[in-house]
Amino acid sequence: MKKINYNIELQPELLAIPGMTSGNERKFLYQYAEKSFEGNGKIVDLGCWLGATSLSLASGLRKNKKAGINGKQIFAYDLFYWDESLEKHVAGTKHEKQLKP
Repeated sequence: MKKINYNIELQPELLAIPGMTSGNERKFLYQYAEKSFEGNGKIVDLGCWLGATSLSLASGLRKNKKAGINGKQIFAYDLFYWDESLEKHVAGTKHEKQLKP
């Protein structure tokens, strides 16, 4: 796998999505999808929650010329379960107090 450059700047919208992943984790997903994934196998996002990881992968895939048309899919799965303990992760965002158990 190619070396990950953690000094790249991601689009602000990729970092603005509430999530349980760090900026460096999102950079890794973006760069993996853009530079390392060659269309062999599938990209599966387990626990996509509000889409932070899915959008990071999709943004990288969009620029990937090696993946081919069939390699530009992401299979995203989540329980889509909400409880009050998750509210802290969306504090100060448009999702605050909008999602209910």
